[in-house]
Amino acid sequence: MIFTPTQLTSLFGRLRQTKEELLYDLQSQQVERYSLNQRGGMILGVAHCDFVEDAWSFPTYFCNESKIRAGQVDDRVGVWLLLDVLPEIPGMPAFDYLLTTDEECGRSSAQEVVEPMVYNWTFQFDRRGTDFVDYGKSSDKFIDAFKATTGIPHGIGSFSDICYLPSSCGSRVNIGTGYHDEHCPDAWVDLEECSAQVSRFVEFAGEYSEKRFAMRREPKKRYSAEYWSLNYGIKKDETDNYKNGVDNFDNWK
Repeated sequence: MIFTPTQLTSLFGRLRQTKEELLYDLQSQQVERYSLNQRGGMILGVAHCDFVEDAWSFPTYFCNESKIRAGQVDDRVGVWLLLDVLPEIPGMPAFDYLLTTDEECGRSSAQEVVEPMVYNWTFQFDRRGTDFVDYGKSSDKFIDAFKATTGIPHGIGSFSDICYLPSSCGSRVNIGTGYHDEHCPDAWVDLEECSAQVSRFVEFAGEYSEKRFAMRREPKKRYSAEYWSLNYGIKKDETDNYKNGVDNFDNWK
């Protein structure tokens, strides 16, 4: 696919919007910490509205016909794709979306969502380049299906909003969006890369939106009674939980 002039115009609009404008709730008439738009979709899209603190000092302009340079590309490109591009693509199934803030400082408001969220799986466009990551949150079946359908390589990542979502949101994927040199004055997005990634994703979404992929459950850590006795002064006979070890200290507390 190729982005239309109208879509590119809307991208410049999203780059210039404040996060307060994006997160303003008409019903409460105040700026919220997140915006969850539930419209009956079976999958969930996520993007964060914040960007690096000094991004407003960065210029926004075309480098050439296929590149835009702007400090806000992370993750205003993701916001733009959720709100203005994906809903218009033929074959893209309906989806709900969640807009967050404070992802860039590691305190994503995705962890503050109180509404029930149950989805077959979750996606986010918030990554440099053209690979995808799942942060160890996706099932092997989901990863295999995503790679087989899209041809996008599986990379390694550290954190994004989707890490905070509950298991009811299913497996999750963060897809390379074609931006580069994020968090600096030279940040830019390759529109050709971005367009190709979107096309590959839509093919997968069209085929698998109705299939439930559970979140990967990490094996629980188990510690011996000797561990708790040595580190926390808990005697072996104080509780039966320590005869064969316990799952973790937080659960015991």
